[in-house]
Amino acid sequence: MKEYYRLTSSNKVLLITASVQKKEITKRKKKHLILDNDDESISEENKIMLPSKQKKKTFVPKEVNLDEIDVKKGEIHKKLKEKHGCDIHKTGYCYIKDNRHLPSTTLHISMWTDEIIIIII
Repeated sequence: MKEYYRLTSSNKVLLITASVQKKEITKRKKKHLILDNDDESISEENKIMLPSKQKKKTFVPKEVNLDEIDVKKGEIHKKLKEKHGCDIHKTGYCYIKDNRHLPSTTLHISMWTDEIIIIII
């Protein structure tokens, strides 16, 4: 507790990062019975399979596959981009009030859209 108080009272920022990696190895044993001309022989295969990285499919979803909420989000996002377009700033979007520009990015507009959807639903 004293350590925590010492860190917070000195107005310093403490950042702790940790990364954990887990490796999985699966072993499979398969026995095959092979019959050739009344001769029996048994062969064993040992296979080691490493975990394959699952790739995320990146594609643009079709409009018919979108649910009602996603369609509503798209409409609101489009309206906000059209309404708050700015020719002065390089970000492209600004919230303008009393000739004061508050620059916004696509992320800001996306988060704004999410909050509007929460209020609507």
